[in-house]
Amino acid sequence: MYTQEKITKRFYDGLEGNQFWGLKCTDCGNIEFPPYPACNACGHVGNEWVDITSEDVTVHEVIAVSPMMTIDEFMPYAPIFTAECTMAGGPEFSSLLFGVTRQNYPEIRDSVPFKAKLVSVPMEGYSVFAASINNAVPVRKETKGGMDQAAVLASLSLKKSAPGAPDNGIDGTYKLKASVMGRTQEAILTIMAEGEVLTGVIDIMDTKAEIQDGKILNGEVSFSIEARGAELKVTGTVGNGKFSGKAKFGGMKIKLEGERE
Repeated sequence: MYTQEKITKRFYDGLEGNQFWGLKCTDCGNIEFPPYPACNACGHVGNEWVDITSEDVTVHEVIAVSPMMTIDEFMPYAPIFTAECTMAGGPEFSSLLFGVTRQNYPEIRDSVPFKAKLVSVPMEGYSVFAASINNAVPVRKETKGGMDQAAVLASLSLKKSAPGAPDNGIDGTYKLKASVMGRTQEAILTIMAEGEVLTGVIDIMDTKAEIQDGKILNGEVSFSIEARGAELKVTGTVGNGKFSGKAKFGGMKIKLEGERE
């Protein structure tokens, strides 16, 4: 008789070695993946292990996951896509799908059904399984380097402490209200203007990132960041210690309003 603890251990030990185990019913032949003590087709208990590592996965549906719905554990793999899958012998399951990008998503979404393979996905201290097309291997993304908020604040402090240094009404840290879909949350924006170039960092939607392609002209600003696996584009106005703008994030629109601290 199998115990749930032994089943779980063997399954996750296999994932660490990129090996995938199911349980095959000795009565009806149905395969349970992930393994489950009882056969969901006939209810038989006490089945046999079967190695399905080399078996094909058939993908029937591909879904792009909204950055707002991506849990923190999966953020190193964002943007993420999920798939509804089946395998020969009966298994039906949902999983992440690798080999999809924002650019090729429409084409892949419309090409179902197609074949894929199982892959192991390293997490923090354990692994999970996913499907993969085009031999794509899960690669954890590290946080982008570059200017951090502490460095920006230190630089601002030096500029302000210089004798006779004028306040341009722009440089500083802004406490913003980000309004989206009827909800409001805080965002922190720290910026510096040098001519028409705007640099800085923004902390928004649980993501801290360096702003990219920052521009400022006559108080009109624009920049973008990578947030939760998607590009967030910001435009607005800044001056006299106030910031007002809007952001496009996927299909969502975010209103940003706030003042310099």
